[in-house]
Amino acid sequence: MYSFKVVPGNRSLIVTGLDRRRYRVNFIGPCYNLQYDLGLRFKTNGTSNLSCVSKGDSVLYRDPAGPGLCIVRDVQYQTPALDQQDAANAAAQKQK
Repeated sequence: MYSFKVVPGNRSLIVTGLDRRRYRVNFIGPCYNLQYDLGLRFKTNGTSNLSCVSKGDSVLYRDPAGPGLCIVRDVQYQTPALDQQDAANAAAQKQK
């Protein structure tokens, strides 16, 4: 993983791989405090360290209140259409 960015609404995360491809990791429910960028890792149910992240895997992160855990619902490519939708959602939340 090269970097990550939280999507407004705390239900998704955009992860950029070392190959600069962007993926959207969607969670089963809201996942709070990811925006503080204190550390993030994936825990997969695969049998090797190179297993891909998939449904049911976890995102683990450090939180000042203690360790955090978010369950992955699905993973998809981050497309320009999703970028536009994220920007529109962020603008709508700023207006509230």
